[in-house]
Amino acid sequence: MFEERETEVMVVGAGPVGLYTALALADQGIGVQIAEEQWRAASRSYALALHPASLRLLGEAGLAEQLVPAGYRVDRLVFYERLERVGDIQFGDLGGEYPYVLVLPQEGLELLLRGRLERQKVKVLWNHRVSQFNMDDERVDVEIERMVKDSGGYAVARTEWVIDRTINKRARFLVGADGHRSLVRRSLGIDFAAVAPPQTFAVFEFISDGIADHEMQIVFDEGKTSVLWPMGNGRFRWSFELDAPDEYLPISNLVFWSSSKLMLPFTVSLP
Repeated sequence: MFEERETEVMVVGAGPVGLYTALALADQGIGVQIAEEQWRAASRSYALALHPASLRLLGEAGLAEQLVPAGYRVDRLVFYERLERVGDIQFGDLGGEYPYVLVLPQEGLELLLRGRLERQKVKVLWNHRVSQFNMDDERVDVEIERMVKDSGGYAVARTEWVIDRTINKRARFLVGADGHRSLVRRSLGIDFAAVAPPQTFAVFEFISDGIADHEMQIVFDEGKTSVLWPMGNGRFRWSFELDAPDEYLPISNLVFWSSSKLMLPFTVSLP
């Protein structure tokens, strides 16, 4: 099959930022391709909050009619000092076209963006890792490695990703949307400025029938911050700040409201 070796814009990264960037370009009739190192899209909720400014941008792309019914509205933000409620913000008082925060798991947002891109004939090159690029005043030459799984081993099976082949692409512009460890950013010598010490959170999603709906809660306790997000249909997310990356949170120490069911624990670190 013929493979396009040239494009006007090459986007590195198929997360929400990369997908939206590609869609905004495609809607203007600009040729775009997307290279993503991962082998598939997000399969967990990961990021889940769309703020009014983000909703406005997505609305301009014609996605609001699908996004809003698919998400869950958060109408207020409540602050606690341990168990004491100390303040709140009513998003409706802020006005604007979208006076709320919309909770939509990252996988849901990416699914909608990819659907629109497919209709624009823009596909994501999964398993394609940008290894290096060179540029001048006219173009960017991009070297992309196509990754495949290599399985082997006897008695104890092993699977690893290896380079299947190297592809050379040429673009007028290169967009780096490949995360905080961005190869594009590092290759250009752009610093990732730290504005605060690193933080680590243990993240749990669970089901409960005893927590306020449409309300996000932030809890301050002895210098640490925990955040509760409602996700709709009785599902919630608690993010507990840990003292150190290697600290663990014993399940026996977690107490939730009535009829709660703990599920999907994972840990994230914020630079």
